[in-house]
Amino acid sequence: MANEFRAPNKDVVQKVWQEFGLNEQRVKESVEALKKWLAMQPHLPEESGSLHEARLERWLIRCKNSMERTKQSIDLYYTLKSLAPDLMCGWNPRSKWFQDTVQKFCFFPMPELTPEGDRVIIARYINNDSTNFVPDDLNKICLMTTEVRMCEEYCFTDILIFDIENYTLGHASKVKFTTVKKIEVGLMIYVHGKDLTNFTKQVPQMCLPDYLGGTGGSFQENWNLWLKKLDSYHDWFLQHENFKSDESKRQGGDFNFGDLFGFEGSFRKLNVD
Repeated sequence: MANEFRAPNKDVVQKVWQEFGLNEQRVKESVEALKKWLAMQPHLPEESGSLHEARLERWLIRCKNSMERTKQSIDLYYTLKSLAPDLMCGWNPRSKWFQDTVQKFCFFPMPELTPEGDRVIIARYINNDSTNFVPDDLNKICLMTTEVRMCEEYCFTDILIFDIENYTLGHASKVKFTTVKKIEVGLMIYVHGKDLTNFTKQVPQMCLPDYLGGTGGSFQENWNLWLKKLDSYHDWFLQHENFKSDESKRQGGDFNFGDLFGFEGSFRKLNVD
């Protein structure tokens, strides 16, 4: 039976802090410094409240306690909400596009951390029907999940398991290269076939759903629980949509959209197991 996703305990938090040279006092000081920096950026929105501070804390952790990287990441986040509203806006878990998409695709964190403190994320096409498949809607589900985790999560890193058993040419034909560029991140990819021997050596059973040989409950149970979690953020999603950059107020000139979504760069290495 699947368990509900819950914030890691104090021991995990302490281990993560220790890994990145942090303690409670340093975290508070860093969050205050980020709040002051945000207040001095005329193009960035003003947010407040404990949830905002919790997100800044996790932003700092995700950027490995680098203030400069954290500031760049925060700036990029709000900028994307202005420059890529097709992906970063419209996050309503009670809307028709959302309800349609979650019947075809699931994306959720498993409730148990690995012994190393990593979080396993399951991405899966529920069936092979590519009719009315909208890649951007799928990507929005992923981003909504990431947003919630930024409010509650503590872990060292993510292990993303992308199950492509039901992925078809019909799905692939609808994915635009520009969409890939928008969601491209620095990943090292391992491909496993039907033999999951090496796979189960990398990921403990307690962090896997039943159908992958794990003991973490069925994927449907886990998915249903995560959908309830996303729905609990309904009001927050709608309110937060208004927090985006105002590029007319950016100091030093406009953000270069071409640099962000251009065609430069290269694909990451693919390791086939």
